[in-house]
Amino acid sequence: MTVIWVPTDTHSGKTSNSNISDAISDAKSIGAEYVFLLGDVTDNSTDAQWDNIWNLINNGEIPANRWYMLAGNHDVDYGKTLAEVEVQMQRGNPTADYYLGTLNSRAYGVFIGNLLFLMMSDIGSADGYPLCQGDWTDEMMSWWKDAVKQYYNKCNVITCTHQHVYDTNKGSTASDTFISYINRDHEQSDEIVNWIQQYPIVAWLNGHTHGSSRDPNGIATKYNCVFVDCDSIATWNGTYNPTDSKFLMVNSSDTEIQVKHYNHETNEWESDYSGTIPLKFPFDPTWTPSVPPPPHEIPCIDFGKCKGFRRWILPDKRWG
Repeated sequence: MTVIWVPTDTHSGKTSNSNISDAISDAKSIGAEYVFLLGDVTDNSTDAQWDNIWNLINNGEIPANRWYMLAGNHDVDYGKTLAEVEVQMQRGNPTADYYLGTLNSRAYGVFIGNLLFLMMSDIGSADGYPLCQGDWTDEMMSWWKDAVKQYYNKCNVITCTHQHVYDTNKGSTASDTFISYINRDHEQSDEIVNWIQQYPIVAWLNGHTHGSSRDPNGIATKYNCVFVDCDSIATWNGTYNPTDSKFLMVNSSDTEIQVKHYNHETNEWESDYSGTIPLKFPFDPTWTPSVPPPPHEIPCIDFGKCKGFRRWILPDKRWG
């Protein structure tokens, strides 16, 4: 069985270190081989907070080069530019292949067999944009559209973001929770919805809203796509909520992914907040694209100081 852990909102610097380290230990004991951390890695992106999260990861039992991250609003809205956030992401484990646990562009793809995870970060105020509200740039949108169109009929495409697509799962309609377009209402969410209706993907994973995952509607199917709120390691969101996370579990030849909700405080699976992701193609852990994606097919993203070069990533191999 392939086990993928999808925590969000660790908020290093505010969340108890024991909560984070205990969750990592739980994930290891459950059998997690890969980790997709969906943003708000830190609380306000200080060097100390980045040091802290990487110390916890490096002292844990899941190799640092199996951690894939994207940036949330708390990572990019406290004075650090994208380039600086990327440097922070690369400090974690100098003996690891950096591309496996860091952000070297605002958007990148990870293949695990015939599951393709498209990792899409937030744009922050330090890069000259308004206060982060799940914003993408035109270049990011073009990159994502091209990637979806290229692979939707070849493998199972899953998009990962910090914030929601508007009006999909629980918590996705509040004013500061959905993917917008440089703060222009939910224009970009609408563009995403239009695209996935033409080129269907199997799932969309998000974080950000903390407690809204503890609701049966935290997993919702719309536009033939399963939208999953992946919970929060942080225990605060106005009111207390437990340290929770989601696990994706799938065997070779399975036609669906089991999405299981784990309460790290009670050490129990909670079926009310669990579900499934139907797959377009049965899971094949040995699958790779027949031809590596050439650089010219997906446009690069240039953010000035940060040359946001495109990287397509396999767990043990890099193209591009």
